[in-house]
Amino acid sequence: MKADATWRELENRVTPLPGAGLEPPAYGAAQREAIYSVVDSLTTDICSRVGKLRKQLDDIEQLVLEHAAKSKQGLDHQIVLCVRLSDEIDHTQNLIADLKELANPDRP
Repeated sequence: MKADATWRELENRVTPLPGAGLEPPAYGAAQREAIYSVVDSLTTDICSRVGKLRKQLDDIEQLVLEHAAKSKQGLDHQIVLCVRLSDEIDHTQNLIADLKELANPDRP
């Protein structure tokens, strides 16, 4: 019972705040429709702005993909050139070795 007494003592010491027990105003249909209109307007505006952001992001994504493809194509071309140069260098080294052998037939 001591706990109940302590709780009651606390309740008796609490001073009610001004305005306690007030009810929220009851809006009529006109006010409710005005509020709905504002919410709809905000929602439409936000959706429009998000749509514009999506469009900008899609454009940026497309540019990135195009540049990546061009970079890859350039890199592929560079690799082909390097491989071909390596092959030509090997071929030239073999020709020089053959010419050297022809110029010195007595050497083993």
